[in-house]
Amino acid sequence: MIAHILFLIKFSLLFPLWAVSTTAQTIKYEDLGQLIKQGNKKVASANYELQSRKDKEGHLARSFIPKIQAKVGQEEFHSDALGDQSSTFYGLSLTANLYNGSTDRREDEKRSIDTSLMKVSKSKSLAEALFLARKSYLELAKAKAMKEVLHDSMERLERLTPQVRRKVQSGVITKSALTSLHLAQAEIEENKRQGQRSIFLSLANLKTHLAKPNLTLSEIDTSSLKIDKKGDSSPKLNRKSFLVKDALLRSTYFETENKLLSGKRLPSLDFFASYGLLPFSERENVNEDDRKEWKAGVQITWDIGEIWENKKLAQSSRSQAQSSKALSQFYEEETRTLVEALKAKQSSLLESLLDLEKELKMSTVYLKQISAEYLRGVKSTSDLTSALNGLLKLKKHRLEIAVQYRLAFAEIDRIMGE
Repeated sequence: MIAHILFLIKFSLLFPLWAVSTTAQTIKYEDLGQLIKQGNKKVASANYELQSRKDKEGHLARSFIPKIQAKVGQEEFHSDALGDQSSTFYGLSLTANLYNGSTDRREDEKRSIDTSLMKVSKSKSLAEALFLARKSYLELAKAKAMKEVLHDSMERLERLTPQVRRKVQSGVITKSALTSLHLAQAEIEENKRQGQRSIFLSLANLKTHLAKPNLTLSEIDTSSLKIDKKGDSSPKLNRKSFLVKDALLRSTYFETENKLLSGKRLPSLDFFASYGLLPFSERENVNEDDRKEWKAGVQITWDIGEIWENKKLAQSSRSQAQSSKALSQFYEEETRTLVEALKAKQSSLLESLLDLEKELKMSTVYLKQISAEYLRGVKSTSDLTSALNGLLKLKKHRLEIAVQYRLAFAEIDRIMGE
């Protein structure tokens, strides 16, 4: 009975640990985009900023809403004819815009373009965050894969150590063979430490980008570094880059501002109406009925003093629009050249990967041959460690090329968006 109770206590203590360990899920490379949208703080900030721009839209409709003001008050004053007096006053006034040179419509267009600019900015923030997350993820995948490669190489050397030691003791080979083996092991240990240092930094960056403070290396999927012989399909480029979109929208924005400032040189037409009880100090009449007043009409306002200033500002906006348009043409050419270079880089990296796959197969066969010849006493320990190091370097280089290949695609998405 006591043994049964102790078993239940141990099981209850170990169960939470077992449950936690099984809940860890692998994060796929393809899932990073969705995770960035859900958790990245910069993207969240851009979403709020976009909403703030949308909230400002609809100015044209609001500009025709009448402005209504109500007032009520009590005044105390002194008159030489009537002495100290006190009077109540109130009033209600209304003004409505009838025409203002289409500046309200242009302002509404400007705000709509400003929203579009923020949409581009938000997409750019998302693409930037996704690129950085992908970069950190791939570095972690490489480090994790390399960790396994180093572990296998170390196990191979550890299995050889007793054999080499026996040969040294029997006088078949010299102690330098054992030293060579230890040097190879020391090099692998140093590679492990270097890999661990890179893991610390990349993992910290990925935690920040994904807003996952408890992220661990075990959740990284190394299959993202497996490249098919045909390679990945090139991304569609029938769209403009973020820089081009931004410059074109800014050009349209300044053109609209030019029209708005030109409209300010025209007179504005407003309707007005009011009714109220004037204060005694404005109309000296004890009878309140004689102080009541209403009025209505239309009013034309022409700010002549600002015509010249608005003309110069309109010219400035036109120049800024032309500048942004020219900049968009430069960005379009720059983007086209850069994307072509990245696509050429992808092709070159794919060729390198295919060649490396062949070299890896040959190097693996070579290591097996050297191992067999070493056991027969034909090859030395240095030959064996040299073959092992050669295979290790090839595997490391293959992982580095795979990361560069993936990043070339990620760089295009960073420039153009997904």
